[in-house]
Amino acid sequence: MTMTQVSDESLFNKDRIGYREFAAMILFAIGMKATDTTPSLMYSGAENASWMVPLLSFAVLGIPVFLMMKVYHRFPNQHMFEIATHLLGKPISTLLFFCFLVITFVAIVTDTRSYVDVIGTMYFEKSPMLVIYILLMLALVYGAKKGLEAIATVAWLTLFYIIITFVGALLLMIPYLQMGRIFPLFGPGYVTILKESMYHISIYGDILVLMFLLPLLKNKREFSRGLYVGFITSGIQIVVFTLFFILLYDYPSIEKISYPFHESIRFIQIGSFFTNIETLFLPFWLIGTIVRFTIYLYMLGILFGKVFQIQEHEHLFFPLGILIIWIGMIPENSGVNVYLVREQLLRYASPFFLLVPMLIWITAAWKGRSAS
Repeated sequence: MTMTQVSDESLFNKDRIGYREFAAMILFAIGMKATDTTPSLMYSGAENASWMVPLLSFAVLGIPVFLMMKVYHRFPNQHMFEIATHLLGKPISTLLFFCFLVITFVAIVTDTRSYVDVIGTMYFEKSPMLVIYILLMLALVYGAKKGLEAIATVAWLTLFYIIITFVGALLLMIPYLQMGRIFPLFGPGYVTILKESMYHISIYGDILVLMFLLPLLKNKREFSRGLYVGFITSGIQIVVFTLFFILLYDYPSIEKISYPFHESIRFIQIGSFFTNIETLFLPFWLIGTIVRFTIYLYMLGILFGKVFQIQEHEHLFFPLGILIIWIGMIPENSGVNVYLVREQLLRYASPFFLLVPMLIWITAAWKGRSAS
C-alpha cells in the first residue's frame, strides 16, 4: 500500500455523515449567498431580469453535476481525486485539483472579507475590521478542527432555524413589493441575460467541491438524494431573494445597494412599535455565516492536503486562517473586493466548473467503451 493510499484511507474513514447532513451543508455553502453581495453582482448586467441569471446558471450547471453523478455511480467507493487520476492521469488530475484549490482559496478570501465588511459596516461600525476578521477566523478554525461529522451535525441542527429566519424575512418583505418592477421582463434582452448567466455559473460551483465528500456518506445509495435536495433548494433560495430585492427596490436603485439582504431587514418593520428588527435576524445570520465558512475552510484543508500530499490536513486550518486574513485585508474597500476581485473570480471560474466535469465524464465514457 502506498503513502497516497494510506492518506486517502485515513481521510475517508474518519467521519461519516448522512444524506440529510450533506444536504444541509450544501444549503449553507450555496444558499447563504442569497444574503451576501452575490445578488448585487447581477443587477448591473441583467437589470430587471437579474433574477433570471441565477435561474439559468443553475440550469446550465445542473448538466455537469448530473454527469459527475453518473461518474460517481460508476466508481462508488472512490473520491473525485482518485477518479480523476484513474481517468486522466496523475499530472492532469493534480493540475485540475490545484485549480480547484486556487479557486476555493480565492473564494473564501473574498467572501470572508465581504462578510466582515457587512458586519463592520452594518452592525459594528466602531469595531476595527481586523478584530472582526480575527474573531471570525478563530471560530472557523475551531469548527474545522472538530471534524466533518461535527460540522455536518451542526449544519443539520441549525438548518431549521436558519430557514425560518429567511422565510420570515421574505414574508415581511411582501407588503412592500411592487410587481410592476419586474418589467421589462427580459431586461436588456435575451442575449445579455444568457451571457450574464454563463458568467455567473460559478455561483453554484461549490457543489462540485462538496461532491468530494460523497464517499463519506453513511449510505452511498442515498447520496444523490442529499445532493439534489441541497442543490435545488439552494438554487430556489438565491433566485427568490434576487427577485424579491428587485421587486423591493427596482432597477437602477438596487445597483447602489451592496448588501440588499441587510438593507431589506432594516427597511421592513412590524407595526409602529417593532422597529430595528434586524437585531432579530442578526444572530441567526451570524450562525449561518460561521457554519458556511467552516465548511469552506474544511474543504480548503482537504484540497490542500490532497494536492500537496499532506496526510494530517487538520493541522492546516490555523496557518490557512492566518493566510486568509492577511490576503483578505489587502483590498482597500468592499467595492474593490466585491466588484473587482469577486466578480472576476466568478467569470473566470465559470468555464472551469462547466468544462472539467464534462471532460471527466467524456473520458470515463470513452474508457468504458474501450474496455468493453
